[in-house]
Amino acid sequence: MSPDPTSQQLDEETPLLQSEGNSTAKKPQTPLPWRQFSMLLVLQIAEPMTSSVISPFAPQLIRDIGITHGDEALVSFYVGLLHSLFFATEALTIFHWSRLSDYIGRKPVLLIGLFGLSLSMFCFGLSKTFWSFVISRCLNGALNGNIGVMKSMTAEMTDSTNMARAWAFLPLAWSSGSTLGPLIGGQLARPADRFPNIFGDSAFLKNYPYFLPCAVPATVSALTWIIAFLYLKETTTPRININQLLPWKKREISPSPTLESLPVSSPISDKPVPIRALFV
Repeated sequence: MSPDPTSQQLDEETPLLQSEGNSTAKKPQTPLPWRQFSMLLVLQIAEPMTSSVISPFAPQLIRDIGITHGDEALVSFYVGLLHSLFFATEALTIFHWSRLSDYIGRKPVLLIGLFGLSLSMFCFGLSKTFWSFVISRCLNGALNGNIGVMKSMTAEMTDSTNMARAWAFLPLAWSSGSTLGPLIGGQLARPADRFPNIFGDSAFLKNYPYFLPCAVPATVSALTWIIAFLYLKETTTPRININQLLPWKKREISPSPTLESLPVSSPISDKPVPIRALFV
């Protein structure tokens, strides 16, 4: 007995239930909007870069500020605290930033996050005490809600045919930022000691030996802020115009005279209206 020819044409991508007259041809894949999507990938590189740039010099930084008082057993504790504060504060605020993006739009929240990354990293490089490092690190995570908003934008600028392909690039951007961060931190920490011919005469870098590795991701975040502000397009319809939230943009709305002239309606009764009242 010869096999059924229709069974040989079925594979794991063929629907088991088919309506009459429908062909099994696949829907053509929509090309990715590379201009907008590539900007999202660049924006995502900034976050892991700022979170991991302190990894190489964090132990020596803890020793330099003297918070351990010479106890080497406490160095790992304070280093782990600085690392975890970023992700802890981000986890506490990321849902609020995502919810805010539904009201004012994705782009304003992304711009706020990039501004927070840049500002907090400059503050971290200029800090001299342990508590100033803690505050800078907490601001770094609390003001940054980009990771959730970026995933929402990725889903909104794609469809069912190219969404999986777009999501495959997101870990690539995160891995690139996580790779560049430690490289920058390890190469540029204490530049006056490592590169005396170039930075040996800089009193500022001697006084702030970890400013340069923090300034690089801060500058990257500032440049991506400019790119996003000029070229990134909004992917959702905001419920509230952000201009309404600015005090100098608010306008006084005069009440409508038609609304004032309307008579006050009588309380609505639960009883049915008599038929005679409908003809009066």
